[in-house]
Amino acid sequence: MKKIEVLWVGPVISESEFNNQAVSPAASIWQSLFIEQLQKLNFNVTTLTHLPKRIFPFSTPIVFARKDIFQDGISGINFGFLNIPLIRAWYLKVAYYLNIKKIMANHKIDLIISYNLESYITTAVFDNIKTNKVPWVAIVADMPSMHADQYYNASKASYAQGRVYLSWTNFLEKSVDSTSIFLEGGVPLLGSRYAIQKVPIFKVAYFGSLTTVGGADLFLKATRHLSVDSFEFHIVGNGDATKVREFAAHDSRIRYHGAISQSELTALGKEMNLFIDPRPVSLSKNNFPSKVLTYLSFGAPIISTMGHGLSPEYSKVLLPLSECTPEALAKLIQNISLWDTDRIQEYRNATQSFVTESKSWPAQVSRFANWLFDSNILHRSL
Repeated sequence: MKKIEVLWVGPVISESEFNNQAVSPAASIWQSLFIEQLQKLNFNVTTLTHLPKRIFPFSTPIVFARKDIFQDGISGINFGFLNIPLIRAWYLKVAYYLNIKKIMANHKIDLIISYNLESYITTAVFDNIKTNKVPWVAIVADMPSMHADQYYNASKASYAQGRVYLSWTNFLEKSVDSTSIFLEGGVPLLGSRYAIQKVPIFKVAYFGSLTTVGGADLFLKATRHLSVDSFEFHIVGNGDATKVREFAAHDSRIRYHGAISQSELTALGKEMNLFIDPRPVSLSKNNFPSKVLTYLSFGAPIISTMGHGLSPEYSKVLLPLSECTPEALAKLIQNISLWDTDRIQEYRNATQSFVTESKSWPAQVSRFANWLFDSNILHRSL
């Protein structure tokens, strides 16, 4: 059977750029793991992207093409662009349109997959498929909390032959038939990393963007209500670290690691006793659970606000924070730190079963591939 040729349009960016504030490490890792697994299923994937940068004057007015921006194992095409206000979005749309057109003229493409709903990408895809008749699958990852419907409509995603929703609520609200699927992603099968023993220092982790929306502020405030020296608080993430550094300057238990590589994240995660996903519920509707997927790979307990982007099935393995206050979060952290080894083992067993039965990357991407054929987006004769 011949390979199914896929053009993947989205920012699959190398770890070397994770300190770049315009790059989402979570989105890049998610896409690279998806593509890696997809290529094991008779798909050949070529990626197309630009290197995200903050707009001028916060970054350079011209961003040049480079050959080293893709994750290992990802082959792709990268182009430069004008990074000037009022011009950038127009320039990117034209550049994506022309690059997609050129690729499709020189190579047989069986499927286009776009990641997220930036209109300069999705409208460029839409304008190309109108004439080339290649099926398009739009992955709907994050949408803004304000004016989400306008954002969605501007993307032309409703005209795609298929839509993949990473937010449970978005899927419930917008899916109309078998051309839509909820698929939040997979959990890396790292094996059990969590020691079943009591520890003298209880290490609590927050991995994610350093924003109020991500829940970083709530986590930092909760540390003030945990006064004993037997806690350590480890923070990894991209963004404005001013507040984190202010808290750390007055509390030696707070360790800020910055934006680190995937191997460093894995090594650090092995040491953690508890993970925190404190995204405010009111801001969670259009979000997919990237933090939770990372946390689940380690087997340690996870506190979560159980946001609307999460499928209800996650209640099997997440410890709910019912009240989004620093006091409530601190109390829950304190209670979990007192678990005995039997309770720790019980939690780890439940997490391992949940992940291996349905949330591994092979299982998730196999679901996606089967959906492509079952919904007739692709024909099995390909």
